[in-house]
Amino acid sequence: MRLLFLGILVLSFSSPAAADGRFLHLGARAASLGGAFTAVADDATAYYWNPAGLAFGPIVQVGWSRGEHDLDLSTAGLLLDTVTGLSVGYPFMGVSGTWFTNTSSRREGDVLSSQGLETFDFAFSLLQSLPIDNLVIAGNLHYLRGTVFELDEMVTGLSSVAFEPSAIFSQLRGVEGQSSHTWAIDLAALYEPKSWLRVGLMWRRLNEPEFGTPSGSAIVLSRHARAGAAFHLPKETLVSLDSDLSSQGFEDDSWREISLGAEKGFFERRLFARAGVRVEVGSDRGKSPAFSLGAGGRTRFFRIEFAYLAAAAARDRAWWVAVTLSS
Repeated sequence: MRLLFLGILVLSFSSPAAADGRFLHLGARAASLGGAFTAVADDATAYYWNPAGLAFGPIVQVGWSRGEHDLDLSTAGLLLDTVTGLSVGYPFMGVSGTWFTNTSSRREGDVLSSQGLETFDFAFSLLQSLPIDNLVIAGNLHYLRGTVFELDEMVTGLSSVAFEPSAIFSQLRGVEGQSSHTWAIDLAALYEPKSWLRVGLMWRRLNEPEFGTPSGSAIVLSRHARAGAAFHLPKETLVSLDSDLSSQGFEDDSWREISLGAEKGFFERRLFARAGVRVEVGSDRGKSPAFSLGAGGRTRFFRIEFAYLAAAAARDRAWWVAVTLSS
């Protein structure tokens, strides 16, 4: 166990200081906890956060998530992420299909350069319990089909609306893209030494898959490592903490994220209230934390959840909705 964690930590810190890509807070519950979900990960988004968490969830669960994240970076420009995911999870395996749209734009002099990546991600998750009680390791094998769009526009004559992420996305969809496919592999572990404590580790995209672009370059999905701890406290209270072990972002603007979340259940966990905060280390953006709020309700088999995230000066804006059926 110690060798497993030591090996992953060494490789995590040896990854590039400036990652080419960003990490999403996928799912309503995870987003409302500020992204502190690596050691929780027992809902239908476990395939993304930590597939080992499926072993700690319901016998079977089917989940659908939809969200959008609008991000304003002073150096890397405007970014827009939209995600729709559908997954089925069991205590020993899971399958998921997720549609990602990621766009970014940057103004360089009189030219607005924009790039978009549309990806379908099919993931197969497999879990294995180890001889140590309540220790589970898991992996994801991904098939990725992506299309890259690129567009350069002269700023002269463009209205202010043309600089909105949604408008940029519409313009990108109007040009011919370049499609390709690749694969990726993830590794994860989750350990529950006490009934009130879980610790988790997730390492994404070990092989750093990439997509070719129309201009002849490549979009590399850099490896990303993240660790977390979750504390199940009395009175239906959960407190969770996450930290990046490797950088995310871009060559000229990278950071490591630290997230803290809290969840309170009411009426025998039929209703939930959640809140979270996220700060970024290594970037000026860390001076302005992002805050999130969320709520959820459930019956015996059905659960619906919402989340909203915001930061000062509209730097970050995101919303999520999720529906889960479980038994």
